[in-house]
Amino acid sequence: MKKLLLLCTLLALNGSLLLAQDKAAKPADPAPAARKAPDRAAAYYHFALAHMYEEQVATYGRSELANKAIEEYRAAIDADPTSEYLTSGLAELYARTGRIRDAVVEAQDILKRDVNNLEARRLLGRIYLRSLGDMQSGNGSQSVLKLAIEQYEQIVKLQPDSMDDHLLLGRLYRLNNDMQKAETEFKIAIKLQPGSEEAVTTLAYLYNELGDTTRAAQVLSAVPDAARSAKLYSALGYTYEQQKQYKNAIESYRHAIELDRDNLDAIRGLAQNLFNDGQTDAALEQYKVIADANPEDAQTYVRIAEIYRKQGKYDTALDNLKKAETMVQDSIEVPYNISAIYQAEGRFDEAAQVMKDLLKKSEKADPATYTAGEKTNRAVFLERLGTIYRDQGNNQAAIDAFRQVIALGGDDNIERGYQQIIDTWREAKEWQKATEAAK
Repeated sequence: MKKLLLLCTLLALNGSLLLAQDKAAKPADPAPAARKAPDRAAAYYHFALAHMYEEQVATYGRSELANKAIEEYRAAIDADPTSEYLTSGLAELYARTGRIRDAVVEAQDILKRDVNNLEARRLLGRIYLRSLGDMQSGNGSQSVLKLAIEQYEQIVKLQPDSMDDHLLLGRLYRLNNDMQKAETEFKIAIKLQPGSEEAVTTLAYLYNELGDTTRAAQVLSAVPDAARSAKLYSALGYTYEQQKQYKNAIESYRHAIELDRDNLDAIRGLAQNLFNDGQTDAALEQYKVIADANPEDAQTYVRIAEIYRKQGKYDTALDNLKKAETMVQDSIEVPYNISAIYQAEGRFDEAAQVMKDLLKKSEKADPATYTAGEKTNRAVFLERLGTIYRDQGNNQAAIDAFRQVIALGGDDNIERGYQQIIDTWREAKEWQKATEAAK
């Protein structure tokens, strides 16, 4: 450290001597300068100290060292206020040490002086992205998202050949539900780097999200077989699954696993599509591979239980659901599936109680405050409860449950509720009541 300080002093002294020699060689200006000339030797000296303290912060993580680095940056900027490099360095240091507000102010001050300063815009973009990741959804996160978009729009103008920046801007547009702009940016990314699997798969997933699975398949299939990675084959498998082309999906996921045998997501995709294709034994084998590789994956045990339930192996199905139940908090899917098994076993009172508990847990004092998702969940719970009562022979209780589905509103809920009422009276051979409900 002493050697570095000595070096900084010598550099500063040398800079001062050079400035003195320069002044001696040139006659003094007749009028004094309006502004103090930058003292670059002093600026470099303080910058070197700041850099030294920064390295020590990275090594030891001590906050007082960060404060010393900031002080030295400030001294360097005082010596040379015209240096954008120094102000950018201070802004970066603020960001790394968690002083986000100071970092934003510094970066914005740089942009006031130089609107095309790429590093300042990148810093602001990174800060907004980090803040976006830390925030919950709401008006605040939407404002930060727009700020991030504004910065990356300027970044791609300043550096239009950066594939990564176009890809990131496209993702921000997608997050903002501006799908057309997202598509444009993803296409630019592919044009800049046609071999980028990240750009190709991201565009394909966008088309899948829009329900345009044909274009998604076209984008992915345009990549030659020899150039396809495990990630690309997985994206292709997912696309075929959306098209209900389960055999093609199975083939794609098998290719992905051949290229990456530890890819649990690809194995999971293979298992799901084997199940979709009716190959339950083969699907069960793949789910067991996932469970062995990741024993804490609750969702895998739920899928295994579903297969055992379809095979009539109710005890084994319940064992797997109980495993899953110990791994997840406040799960909806696990108790719902437990209720389905109780119903299949004829344990109607237990099945009904599980559904009542789920309904109680999700109940709100004011029904008008239910979100669309909460209404959908309650409709599913009530429909299951109604079918349990119907299987039990308690038709009036079943009808009451189905009428609560109708009361939730929405075309789907109303249609499902009335259809279940019709089916209930029809199974009970109450033809007049079934006809009235149908009317």
